[in-house]
Amino acid sequence: MVKQIVENVIWIKAQDLIQEKYGKQIKFKTLGLTQISDAYFTKGDDLIIPLQSKSKHLGEVVVTSGSQLTVQQKKEVLELIQFLVKPHIYNEHLALAQFNEKCKDIADSNNNVYQLFEQAADVSEKSSHRLISQTVHLTSQSAILRHKVAMKLHEMSEQNYFLNWSQFTSHISKPQELLGLDHATFYVEDIMKLSTKDMSLLLETHALKNHNFVFIIGSHLSDSDIKNLPLTESLRQDLLNICFDIDRVPVSQLTSPDVLELLFFNLDK
Repeated sequence: MVKQIVENVIWIKAQDLIQEKYGKQIKFKTLGLTQISDAYFTKGDDLIIPLQSKSKHLGEVVVTSGSQLTVQQKKEVLELIQFLVKPHIYNEHLALAQFNEKCKDIADSNNNVYQLFEQAADVSEKSSHRLISQTVHLTSQSAILRHKVAMKLHEMSEQNYFLNWSQFTSHISKPQELLGLDHATFYVEDIMKLSTKDMSLLLETHALKNHNFVFIIGSHLSDSDIKNLPLTESLRQDLLNICFDIDRVPVSQLTSPDVLELLFFNLDK
């Protein structure tokens, strides 16, 4: 898994940014101190950033000689790692878990009755905690806050993949190529920054009405701005109706499961 992480374009981009701005290299370790509660700590000359998700240890990013950075620089590196690298590593863990589960299913293939009941239970559990809409619009002046809320919604909705739209679809030419992604969350950082190609692909994919897809779309647009965008009527109405104005909510409540459940989830049992 380490090879997939460090050879991915997202990791390379983060590494280049940290090298260019702070003159430091980064490395990834799968093993580390899982009980550390601090956002970062130093070990010798290095700065260590442990990555956690749902109390699961995802690994550690080691910033070589990062202890020499100022407190402000350390916070900036932390935000960059959390914003770019953590979702990428989280996706790799999900992909590995899914692969291991498929291997388990093959090994247990003789017990078909048990598998059918297990799958039915999984479907039932997911259906009780589904988003009220496939499309969620997050508005804020801060791209980082939009990203944090998007990640929390993705985790709560229990989708399999969290994919940055512009990065992931750079080599996709038609929406049908995405149909193999089961329960994928497509995250658009800022709809106003999409290229013509990415916007066209977004509209076509959204129009497929694949119920396994979730679209989390970020912007800092007003309702009147949205009404003037060249969108399909379906997407326009979703952006207007299922909207979360992040900047009006106290920071401490932005990723509160209680708040997000009330706003975006169907709580019917």
